[in-house]
Amino acid sequence: MSQDKKVIQFVKGSTVLVIANIVLKAINFFFLPLYTNYLNPTELGISDTITTLTSFLFPLLVMGMDSAFSAFFYEEKSKEHQSKVFNTVWYTLFYSSLFPLILIVFSRKLSQFLFETPDYQVLISVALVSVSIQIWLLPFSLLLRMQNRMAAFSAINVVSSLVMIGFNLLFIVGFRWNAYSLVASTFLTHSVQLFMYYFITKEKLQRDKVDAALRKLMLRFSLPLLPTVIAVWILGMSDRLIIKAFLGESSVGIYGIGARFSGVLAIVSNAVYTAYTSFAFNKKDDPDAKKQFRRVISGFFLVMYNICFIVSLFGKEIVLLMTNASYYSAYEILPGILFGQLAYGIFTISSYGISFTKKTVYYFIATVIGAFASVSLNILLIPRIGLIAAGHVNFIGYFLMAAFGYAFSQKVYPCDYGITRILATSVTGYFAIIFAQGTSIIFKIFLSIFMISASCTVFVDVLRDFSLLYKALRIKN
Repeated sequence: MSQDKKVIQFVKGSTVLVIANIVLKAINFFFLPLYTNYLNPTELGISDTITTLTSFLFPLLVMGMDSAFSAFFYEEKSKEHQSKVFNTVWYTLFYSSLFPLILIVFSRKLSQFLFETPDYQVLISVALVSVSIQIWLLPFSLLLRMQNRMAAFSAINVVSSLVMIGFNLLFIVGFRWNAYSLVASTFLTHSVQLFMYYFITKEKLQRDKVDAALRKLMLRFSLPLLPTVIAVWILGMSDRLIIKAFLGESSVGIYGIGARFSGVLAIVSNAVYTAYTSFAFNKKDDPDAKKQFRRVISGFFLVMYNICFIVSLFGKEIVLLMTNASYYSAYEILPGILFGQLAYGIFTISSYGISFTKKTVYYFIATVIGAFASVSLNILLIPRIGLIAAGHVNFIGYFLMAAFGYAFSQKVYPCDYGITRILATSVTGYFAIIFAQGTSIIFKIFLSIFMISASCTVFVDVLRDFSLLYKALRIKN
């Protein structure tokens, strides 16, 4: 592998984030038994239902401006231009962030609508304020990422995650706030994040730097993404509402525990997504860009696939160890959730050509196809098969989105990602897990050794690249 400075910078940034994520996800993972012992499935289901709805509100109000920030930040490399991008985005989002605060007036009615009781009015109000704070801190977060200040970005994530864990312990164990605990912790953590981002970035908010012409261009780029945002939410989160409608809040809580195991994947995926945006836009015009993009997606897939396979295969044993009897059935949905996230990762990296060429309508088409399949199959299968259907449908929906996203990206920005071996390895691994979930642990151990060895053989070039890159980093240091 060529010792390309941009590639090495990308890997360093990703590595810093991975190390930070390992610490945080490990802490969160080992606290999982504590949460499941103090929160029953219904309480967790109420909290997750509110989180599901606020997770829809946040990207809707962001209006795709996070993508516009990335797309326009490097169009000029002057500090003046980048300051205009930051301030234009921040002030635009500030106005949209007022909407959740207005919705607080209707929190009683929202509680009645969602839970047939007004008892969760305060909980909904706190969640709405948290959305506004999250919007305010977003441009600061994007600025650090685009400046490739990954150490600072990681430090903020580490501190805020530790703060979140501390508040969770206080509210769940100490105060016994039950369903209120996680929402209150999120609100306070976002407040701490906003404070840290503001002082670490040292970026002053300057109203005179807002550029109306630039905002018009950015909105022209970002607003067509709104239908895509809605489709992504439908694909990723609507299953909770369908589960609630057919199976009740307790099943939402069980599904939520299964979904939380995807945090193991986030150790790698969040780090790569965060570092890749700056790398991809900065690299795309270089002669060897496509070669490096293939190496990135191949390395990303090999690591993510093996994590998916191990956690899914031994999901029953892990869930039995980490939760109580109320949540044991969560292991059945792990393969669908984890491999769904793997498919989403492939979609994210392989479809950057759509962003490069600003043909964002293709994002919309790909996500709508996945979302339509997800909703249709969930409504059809959940009442008949139960919770396990939601896991498999999750994988199908993301798989379709990734397939169409890849095809559209190839149309506007052809790049050989080696998709055939990625597809073959993914599907083989998924069906192997479904076959082996009910087998003995001895059989699972032998199967995992065989399947990991097979994937490393298929992706032997990735292992060579890892070795060469490690040597390059050692020489550089």
